[in-house]
Amino acid sequence: MRFAAISLSVLLSICTLSGCGGTGTGTTPGVPKGASEAIIEVRDIVLESSTMGTSFKKPEDSVNFEGKFPRGAAAVKDKSILVVWGLGLKEGASAESAKVVAYEAKTPNEGGWVVKEDGQIYQVTAADFSQIAPKAAKK
Repeated sequence: MRFAAISLSVLLSICTLSGCGGTGTGTTPGVPKGASEAIIEVRDIVLESSTMGTSFKKPEDSVNFEGKFPRGAAAVKDKSILVVWGLGLKEGASAESAKVVAYEAKTPNEGGWVVKEDGQIYQVTAADFSQIAPKAAKK
């Protein structure tokens, strides 16, 4: 478990140095072209909370990240991005097996961006989302 925390910590350091929370242009690792700043920052919040032990277990915890990730914290507060509370990053998760940990509120109906347990951001259609949606998002 300590190894997982260390390797995720190294990932966070690399991500911070390389600008993973950058412009959303798709030029940085793990940031697909077209992804919004808000979804990138929510992914970064999940990443940081998973590696640094900062609480992100309920909507009110977004206040802990307002200074560093203002767009992500605001998106969680206004519910334009929904978080699956109780999930975080999972060491060794593959794209296929990783669960959705956060998603744009429009995704179930229109498609959109999701963050999965592997720490990556994916664009999905509404039909694709219906297959991978967290239980709370299924109607």
